[in-house]
Amino acid sequence: MTVTKSTTSTTFNKAGDILNYTVVVKNTGNVTLEDVTVEDSLVTLTNAMRTESISPDGKLEVGETWTYEYTYTVTQADMDKGSVSNAAKAYNPDIPDDPDVPTDDVTITGEQNPAMTVEKSADKTEFSELNEVIIYTVKVTNTGNISLKGVVFSDSLANISTPSKTESNAPEDNILQVGEVWTYTYNYKVTQADLDAGKVENTASVKTAEITTPVTDSHTVKGTKLPKMTVNKSVDKDKFTAVGEELKYTVVVTNTGNITLENVTVTDSLVTLTNAMRTESMTDDGKLEVGETWTYKYTYKTTQADMDAGTVTNSAKASNPYIPDDPNNPPPADDNEIPGIQNPAMTVTKNANKTEFTLVGEVITYNVVVENTGNITLKEVKVEDSLVDLSTVTPAESKLQDGKLEVGETWTYYYSYTTTQEDMDAGYVKNSAKATNPNIPDGPDAPADKKDIPGIQNPDMEVRKSADKDKFKEIGEKINYTVVITNTGNIT
Repeated sequence: MTVTKSTTSTTFNKAGDILNYTVVVKNTGNVTLEDVTVEDSLVTLTNAMRTESISPDGKLEVGETWTYEYTYTVTQADMDKGSVSNAAKAYNPDIPDDPDVPTDDVTITGEQNPAMTVEKSADKTEFSELNEVIIYTVKVTNTGNISLKGVVFSDSLANISTPSKTESNAPEDNILQVGEVWTYTYNYKVTQADLDAGKVENTASVKTAEITTPVTDSHTVKGTKLPKMTVNKSVDKDKFTAVGEELKYTVVVTNTGNITLENVTVTDSLVTLTNAMRTESMTDDGKLEVGETWTYKYTYKTTQADMDAGTVTNSAKASNPYIPDDPNNPPPADDNEIPGIQNPAMTVTKNANKTEFTLVGEVITYNVVVENTGNITLKEVKVEDSLVDLSTVTPAESKLQDGKLEVGETWTYYYSYTTTQEDMDAGYVKNSAKATNPNIPDGPDAPADKKDIPGIQNPDMEVRKSADKDKFKEIGEKINYTVVITNTGNIT
């Protein structure tokens, strides 16, 4: 006998493809063969499949052919193997089943296409907190036509939790079947670097024994940046009482947001804050970490301008590129106001070049000295004298000739006075001076001084009597007398 196996199918590319086979058995001997058995490694050949070329009697006549035609459905195992090979053989009692039995083999090669997709997703689209948990899901699908083995999964993120894998086909056998989906789930905790970057960007990679170039999918979760700072300013005193008094200030800048702040500028209205003044609570790197504080300490000496203002007003503020110094949207700041204890005070001293006068018309030279004995500069000072209008006199100012009576400064007014008869009659030149300003108003307590200069009174008279004749000679004669009284003193 001879066995010839053939097929009209040249290839296949998926499980379920149909392959068409023909097996022809021919009696090439010289005797009729009975009890012939024909076997195929793919299917069980039945009489129903058989066509006998001479007589359908189940006997293989000399020269007769039996033809079997059948189809075969490709399995996934065939696809994974990459080919379908099969053999047909025929034997009977005269030609027993042994290695020399007539056979024929046919092999059809399959077109393998290993392929998969990787799809990565997250349970949220954005994050805003340190250690916030992002749950990732990666789905790996076999989109090819062969089973995939030796699957290796990895993620570009460090410090992820151990991935949990679920296979869609049961039982789970660590083989990624065609059309099967493997789902990996794992967690990731947001780091400060992620918040500073404003995103978590990562890539999942999968490769197999059949697909050695990793298949990847990247995913980005946006970070919500919340830049924020607070500024707190404090001082060791609640008031000051003198010029040159030391005030010790502390400025504390705290990062209360969720991102590291770089290029932070801290300014103070009193002094220039330098890095040398700064103490960083975390790393001394010039970056204001989340939760970190920068502390500046400095000493300020009060000035006369501060005392005159009655306060030391001071503001500190912090800014950086995320929190710009915008007048319409001011950066974080803190103001501090220390009141000064103002003590406005003046003295008035009046001097004269004489201690007495003896004549009407005698000239007395006066000077009036006004001194600022308080602790603030006095403006709009008005000095009045009972003898003259001092508004017409320009004082000699011991400091700046600026019309302001500085602390410790004296104003000296010089003028002369000519005594009058009224002064002599009164027995003195009575004189007082006073100084006032808005801080020291006019009243009983206004600073003043008086200088009374006594006059040396010399009351004297002369009486002279005369007659119009030096003798008389008869009774009844009239004598005319004149009495002249003259004030020969110096007072009325």
